[in-house]
Amino acid sequence: MKQIYIFLSLLLFFNISIKAQFSIDPAQPYPVCNASDVQNKVHAFSVNGSEYLATWIDKRNGSAGSALYIQHLDSSGVPLLSANGQAIYTT
Repeated sequence: MKQIYIFLSLLLFFNISIKAQFSIDPAQPYPVCNASDVQNKVHAFSVNGSEYLATWIDKRNGSAGSALYIQHLDSSGVPLLSANGQAIYTT
């Protein structure tokens, strides 16, 4: 788990440019997370030039606290982790 924190810290430290991918069909957007309540402080990083990691602060559990979530996306924008991301740290 310590290695994940170091990896994420390095990603946040270095400014990595990425390209956003948007659906041309508004009826079928590419949501990274559509869980209820509040998600903010979103950051996205290129992993190997074709895949991406997205991280965000999530308050989907309301007053129970916040969590840091992550989602791994393939080159087509398809999520590779569980739907609505995976919690990697909770308060």
